[in-house]
Amino acid sequence: MRLRVRTDEGAQSIVDLDDGATVGDLARAIALATSVSEREQELRVGFPARLVDTNDGSASLDSLGVRSGETIAVRRVLNVIAVGGNARATPDGGTLREDLASMDEDEALARALARSMEESGAAATSTSVRSNATHAIRRVIESDNSCLFNAVAYCAERSLREAPRLRRVVAEAVAREADTFNEAFLGKPPKEYIEWITRPNTWGGQVELYILASHYRVEIAAYDIQTERCDVYGEGEGYDDRIMVIYDGLHYDAIVLNPSPAGTDASKDVTRVPAGASLPSVAALVRQQHAAKKYTDTANFSLRCLVCQQGLVGQTEAVAHAKSTGHANFGEY
Repeated sequence: MRLRVRTDEGAQSIVDLDDGATVGDLARAIALATSVSEREQELRVGFPARLVDTNDGSASLDSLGVRSGETIAVRRVLNVIAVGGNARATPDGGTLREDLASMDEDEALARALARSMEESGAAATSTSVRSNATHAIRRVIESDNSCLFNAVAYCAERSLREAPRLRRVVAEAVAREADTFNEAFLGKPPKEYIEWITRPNTWGGQVELYILASHYRVEIAAYDIQTERCDVYGEGEGYDDRIMVIYDGLHYDAIVLNPSPAGTDASKDVTRVPAGASLPSVAALVRQQHAAKKYTDTANFSLRCLVCQQGLVGQTEAVAHAKSTGHANFGEY
């Protein structure tokens, strides 16, 4: 079995495995061929890309539908931990509140830090300081078809378990505000849309961001890596805070601020900034991701049908081919 491996950092390689290879065999081969260790790997295959279940390392690749000649997309996943509202201890034994009090930070970011901690009692003491004390980080969210909901929930309430509830929030808003959320707005009849969005495998997009901004009463700044465009949902509504997400053509991640340029300690993530904030570090992050081509051009990427081997260009041709032939297994090439 020969597989093409492509990491989200742009590296490409070929791995050769026995015909009866397991998920564990694949993970070890990828770790040897790339800089992504086994515990950091999130693997996806085919088009539309589907997640490879790596929980059982003894499972055969054949049983998971992975065939020779396919491309394995490898995403380096950093562990993101949902953080509660209490003060968190820092390595030197202090609390995050005490740690922040000694940081150099400008007024807007200091206010964001205090709000992000969501602690009871008095706000953290802040001092005016260096503008580069906080770094913009792309916090990876699991690719489970609910990445938009989980990215927004992580930024809004520091949780990664709200997707089912937020799908219901969106559905209820559509049902409640029929005049606003009509067929022209939704792209399909409201009743059909409600049934569709509540499915766990349905991807969210602009409509859902619009509704969730209202639900959380925050601005949601959504950055598109390919175009470097930023659309702000909830802008002009008088909300106090802004949260940020980033989109690569197929997937949403969260954008956070962190005292460390590596962002290794997720407990120090700042997930809210003042409404209307325009942060140079975030703009620089989006530019860097664009320059590194960390996006998928779904309109123009080259595909082949792994059933009949027909060459296709872009998502539109792939969808049309699937509808006309019933074939639903594609790979990039």
